[in-house]
Amino acid sequence: MVQRKYLPIDKIIGKRVRVARENIGMSLVELGKQSKISIAQLSRLERGDHNWKANNIVRVAAALDIPASVLLIDKGVQVSYDGKAYSFK
Repeated sequence: MVQRKYLPIDKIIGKRVRVARENIGMSLVELGKQSKISIAQLSRLERGDHNWKANNIVRVAAALDIPASVLLIDKGVQVSYDGKAYSFK
C-alpha cells in the first residue's frame, strides 16, 4: 500500500475545524449536512488524513459561520470577526 503524504497545513486546518465545530456544539453529522461533505471525508479532513481543497475550506467555514481565513492564519495571530475573537497558538 502506498503511503500518502499530507502537508502539515492539512493537520492544522483539520484541528482548527474540529475545535471550532466542538466550540459551537456541532456534530460531525450536522457539519456534513450543512457543508454537503460526507461524514467519512470530514473525519479524514479533521484528522489531517486528506488534503484540504479550497472549496472544502470555504464550505466548512460557511457551515461553521466563520471566515475561511480563520482556518488559514499563522500561529500566534489573533483575528476579530463579527465581534468574535479567534486566536491560534
